[in-house]
Amino acid sequence: MLSEALNVGSSKIARQQGLAVSFGSQTLVKDIIGIFILFENGMYTGDLVTIGAITDAVEYMSIRSVGLRQHTGACHIIPWPAIASLANFVRGIGSFVANYDVDRSEDSDKVNPTLREAVGGLVQDETIRGMVSLASRISPGLVGLTNQAFTVRVSFTTQPLKQWSGRFALDNMVKKHFDAAGITAPHPTMQVMQNGSGLDAAATIPALPAPE
Repeated sequence: MLSEALNVGSSKIARQQGLAVSFGSQTLVKDIIGIFILFENGMYTGDLVTIGAITDAVEYMSIRSVGLRQHTGACHIIPWPAIASLANFVRGIGSFVANYDVDRSEDSDKVNPTLREAVGGLVQDETIRGMVSLASRISPGLVGLTNQAFTVRVSFTTQPLKQWSGRFALDNMVKKHFDAAGITAPHPTMQVMQNGSGLDAAATIPALPAPE
């Protein structure tokens, strides 16, 4: 009886040890994911990355986790096994696509050349020239059309992390050129339909005084 009890107890302990080793092995394999990311130069300390729904700067990397420092000061600690995808804004190049809505009444043959002039003015700016590639692409024709507006588009390739500076500068340049050319942005309108009696009634409504 004693030997049987010892055998049963030993088998239970062996199964528990086997489960512990199995879970430990799984955890070790998951932790190795971080080592693979490091070996592949996926990111370095200081890089701006997106992991899941979080976009922040990498503050540290350890064998078990990576820490992202948010602009608010919060530090997000993310275990390596939780990383399903990684986007790094510092690797290779940056890029941006800018869409500009123009009032539908404007002449599209006038808008696109004005947009090209704005892009030309941007690449001539000494402070911007080094950030952007001269191989910008202005989409021919229109890329969108609604009842109130049509859309023109320009895309740029930039140095890493310079896409935001390039976009801000382009928006400023496009506004200046569109204003100088008299090109207007779409504005909401409302059409009111009335029957004959409504028109007579509307004619009797006094006009509102002009604002002071």
